[in-house]
Amino acid sequence: FNLENFTSCVDDSTVTPLSPQSIQIGCSGGGVTATFLVRLVDVNEFPPTFEPNVFRVNVSEAIALGTSIIQLNSYVKDKDFSNVRTFNILIVSGSNNDFGMNSGITSGIVTVQRALDYDAGPAQYVMNISAADLAYESTSLPVPLTGYATLIVDVQDADDLSPVFSESSYSLYFMENDTSYLNRSLETSPVLLARDGDIGINQTINYAIESGSKLDNAYQTDKPTSRISVTLCLVTVGDKNDNAPVMSSAVYNVSVAENSLINTYVTAVKASDADLGENATFIFLLNDTTGAFQIDANSGLVTVANPALLDREARSSFTILVWARESLTPEKFASPASQLTVNLIDVNDNAPAFNASSYAFVVSEDAPVGTPIGAVFATDGDADVASGNGRIGRYDIVWSGSGVSAL
Repeated sequence: FNLENFTSCVDDSTVTPLSPQSIQIGCSGGGVTATFLVRLVDVNEFPPTFEPNVFRVNVSEAIALGTSIIQLNSYVKDKDFSNVRTFNILIVSGSNNDFGMNSGITSGIVTVQRALDYDAGPAQYVMNISAADLAYESTSLPVPLTGYATLIVDVQDADDLSPVFSESSYSLYFMENDTSYLNRSLETSPVLLARDGDIGINQTINYAIESGSKLDNAYQTDKPTSRISVTLCLVTVGDKNDNAPVMSSAVYNVSVAENSLINTYVTAVKASDADLGENATFIFLLNDTTGAFQIDANSGLVTVANPALLDREARSSFTILVWARESLTPEKFASPASQLTVNLIDVNDNAPAFNASSYAFVVSEDAPVGTPIGAVFATDGDADVASGNGRIGRYDIVWSGSGVSAL
């Protein structure tokens, strides 16, 4: 102790609180001394302190709820050990309500309150921690003395997410029968790419096709026996023009009436091409040297072109050629020609005709009834005798001025 005039200043840094201290005080000139027994009482003057001032801890995002991650201890510099000090330790800010604090007497335990997610964030928490000395309640202090510290929690990524493809689907194109694509890498459009959904781990991505050439079962994994993601790869095989059109029949046999008008339907021919798209686009062609028939290039419909040529009495049928030929390819592949036979159906379009315009016969006047006096002859120009069109059915006397009434 140092006595300075009428006041004394005590440094408690070297004195144990409440331990008795014996001092003597003397007055100069009088030769009088006095002995005093002093007990030093500590004053609550220091706020709680954390050591260290900054805490840092790593926590897996897969940690279970309620798990303790760290214990924070606090103390004060005041040396009054006669009373047990009690602190209220709280998380002031920065926890995002994902962490909680269980406050003890002089320490606090931080626990996980809500599920953590490294990938969705936050990946780091910087929390402000406070420790308030509750001893102020027995003193004249209006508010508790409070100390602060910083707690940094770094969330560690766990392998809990499947890989993620860069696109929802991919495409691949190559031509049929093109051997240059064998045993080589094929690049999709866009480039097939995936990453680990766990961005903090970034596992190696393994790509695989499940079996054979089943490209629709392709998948990739970030672990051989772990999580997988599946995407669609559309493989388009380009068509090569390696097929010619083919007629539906090598021979067609149809019939049409000889008195048919122009554009009268005769038949419809068909063809097919094993290729696709433009490679399978073709037209129909017809070779008829007479010009009696025509064909629609797109539909294959055969119709009458010149009705004047359809005369059953002149000819019984027409034999023409029809075929299909590619129209949009440089190769212009054509099918073999098919034979189309058009038979003319006879129509009763000719009247009978006598072989002479007049006949003269001589008969005796006493010839009895029924005596033959002569014969007349007629023919029918229609060709179909079987149907009756070209057959003379009967002869009749239309008029007789001399009274002859039977023929």
